[in-house]
Amino acid sequence: MEFKEWHEGYPVKVNVHPVKGRQMIATRDIKATEPLLSDSPYCWIIDEAAKDIVCQNCFLEKDEGLSDFIPCENCKQVYYCSEECRDIDSAQHCIDECEIFKNLEPEEYSAAILTELKLLVRTLSRKSVEIQIENQKEEGEEGEGEDEDEGVIPNDNGLRYADYCSLVSNRENFPKDTVESLEYWICDYVRRLGGRKEDNIELLDILLRNRCNAFYIQGRFRESPDTANLVGTSRGCGIYVRNSFFNHSCAPNVNYWVVDNSLKVECTASNDVKEGDELCISYIDTTQSLEDRRAKLLESYLFKCDCTRCTKQEAGDWTTTKKPKKKQRQRQKETKKKKILIG
Repeated sequence: MEFKEWHEGYPVKVNVHPVKGRQMIATRDIKATEPLLSDSPYCWIIDEAAKDIVCQNCFLEKDEGLSDFIPCENCKQVYYCSEECRDIDSAQHCIDECEIFKNLEPEEYSAAILTELKLLVRTLSRKSVEIQIENQKEEGEEGEGEDEDEGVIPNDNGLRYADYCSLVSNRENFPKDTVESLEYWICDYVRRLGGRKEDNIELLDILLRNRCNAFYIQGRFRESPDTANLVGTSRGCGIYVRNSFFNHSCAPNVNYWVVDNSLKVECTASNDVKEGDELCISYIDTTQSLEDRRAKLLESYLFKCDCTRCTKQEAGDWTTTKKPKKKQRQRQKETKKKKILIG
């Protein structure tokens, strides 16, 4: 599917800018808190620290009163809220992922690298499911009809590996020592344990594509003992291909929300937007200083931020944005009660 067709039905479109590359544009005037886009991940993984309290298939987070989650009996690395979710996810998990996870030694890796390794393996498993389905079609095992693979791919968002590969990896721009380290600690390991046929170039592209495009998903908000605000803890990350066309701004006009303790993500306008305006999210914590924000973006995303906020702050001309009007604040408050903000 051509990427410009991915957002049909939503008040957004993808343009190609000569400097910024692909960018998301509003196709009409949009009011603050109005929904812009909804998406499910192409692939996702649960953080190591949360693997036994978050369902790998539906992302349901265990709460008080719920029975213990069901582990994969073979690898003990993924957990499910029910036997139904375990059976659904087995289409991906039981191809290569289970055996790789079974031989995994988590203590050998940092939490961040372990998440990257697992997300790589899950991406490969998703690719294998798609190949398996295509082979079954060719052999006539799936019967006839346009939706033959419906229900086979867990949480299918309609996109395929070729669509996922349209996202940038920036492999050529990452530091050489970073690439060599990932190749040694992750790519060689996955090829050895999983018997994968992909070469290290493709594995590196997947790793770095995920690093550049993953959205970290927070769990449900809970009252923090140290603050009056609700806080959420990271529970995992996913590759939301349709949402990955939003560029970054340190003064974003788009918010992201996890819907109802699930894998589905919605984005809404954080302020009124005019037709033709670029729609941007923030890739980082925008409460940091100008220097810290730029350093983080350069390290993680390989660019120096020259958004309006950064350039004005650099020139000493940035003032705090005015507070939203009373009706707008009320709409935002009502929205926040229903959804969970992710970073």
